[in-house]
Formats: sequence, C-alpha cells, structure tokens
Amino acid sequence: MEINPENCAGRNPREVAAKRRKARKELGLCALVLVVSASLIFICYLKLGHPKVILSLGVFGIFVLLLCKLNRIFIPAMDKLYLWEGLAAKGARAEEKIGALLDQLPNCIVWHDVNTGCGNIDHVAFRKDGAVFLIETKSHYGKIINQNGELRRSGKSFEKDFISQTHRNVFWLKDFLKARLGFEPWIHAVIVFSNGHVEKHLKIKGVAVVNVSFLSEWIRRQPGNLKIAALWPEIKNLKDEFSASIPIHLAPPFILR
Repeated sequence: MEINPENCAGRNPREVAAKRRKARKELGLCALVLVVSASLIFICYLKLGHPKVILSLGVFGIFVLLLCKLNRIFIPAMDKLYLWEGLAAKGARAEEKIGALLDQLPNCIVWHDVNTGCGNIDHVAFRKDGAVFLIETKSHYGKIINQNGELRRSGKSFEKDFISQTHRNVFWLKDFLKARLGFEPWIHAVIVFSNGHVEKHLKIKGVAVVNVSFLSEWIRRQPGNLKIAALWPEIKNLKDEFSASIPIHLAPPFILR
C-alpha cells in the first residue's frame, strides 16, 4: 500500500462548502445591519422629529416595505446558500469515504482532487501492473439506472450529465499522460455512488457505474498496462503536477523514460 500524504480526498468540496458558509454569514450580517439601521432611523425620527401623523404613517410604510424587501431577497438567498453548502459538505463526505477506501488498495498510488483547470477529477489511481483509473464520486441517493443510454436516479435525470463530465476528464487525463509518458494509455473510468443503489453494475458509453461496496472488486478485475508498469518507479514524479492547486496541464512536459 502506498499513500501520498500530501493530497486529501474531499478537499475541493470542503473548500466550496466553507466559501458558501462564509457568503451566507456575510449576507445575513448585511441584512441584520440594514434592519438595525432602518429601525434606529425610524425610532430617531419618531422621538426627535415630532412628525405629523400622515408623514409618520408614510415613513412607517416605507420601513415596512424595506423589511418585506429584505425578507424577499436576503432570506431566500441565504436559504439557497445553506442548501448549496449542505450539498458541498455531503459531496466532501462521499469523496472522503471513497478516498479512504482507495488509499487502502495494495500496490496503488492515488491522487485526490486533481485540478484540470475546468474542474476537478475526484480520484486518479495507478496500479503497479500499469492499470490507470479515473474515479468520480457521487453522493446522490436513490435507485441508479441506465435508461436509453442516460444515467438516471429513480427514473429522473440528474442535474448534470455525469457521463459527459467523466468523458471530458478522461480526455484531459489521456492528454496529460501522453505529454509526459510519450503515449496515450487506456483509462479505466468509473462513477461510484456512495449512497445511491446501482441495481446492476452498469456501463454507459465506456464508463462503469458501481456501488461503493463493489468498487474494490471492480478495480481488481480491470487489466493492467505493460507500458505503464515499466514506468512504475517514475510514476511518483507526477506527484507535484497532480497535487498542484494551479493546473499546469500540458506545459512543458517531461518524458518519463
């Protein structure tokens, strides 16, 4: 078992959740400041201004409208941020769960949260026999099925096309490795659901879809790659590039030979 201590599964969604939590708190603080300021202005107006009845009613009406506007704008926005924060935290827990499982695999090197510049690959793993794995983690609940070539949950479409997303990441990883290894290796791509139930182990457009309980077995069954295996001692040299917070993509590559 080989574990890279410098990368951590779930890091990116944890950071996203923290940013959304900060934005929600800042939005709530702004709303509180506006309410307190408007209240103080209204109280001072009543106490010090000796207003006429009609004028007082007008100011009071404006105050009520301001509170209604705050209720319409700030509270829904805070609710949405709270929801997004929860989704990011749930995604982080799923990635951490899968990451812990992958880190225990024998004869494997695993990187988590690989920055592609257009998003993140949840996990990239190299096995000593040369097998290369791209693993995407999903925390959705429900029954996961293949319906006419489309991945669905309990008969409904997902919010994103996870198959296309995985394909884009596979193409990026192939280009990345080709620039560094001198050839384009085969990538074993899989989407693993940490909470949902995949009734049958699916394969859609070359991408496997499995339950978390079957992931280790699925990885074990995939064939190796002799060309990659021959470079096993040098694979660790990719550590800094895979772990970079700013993606360096294909520029300028070194060749592991």
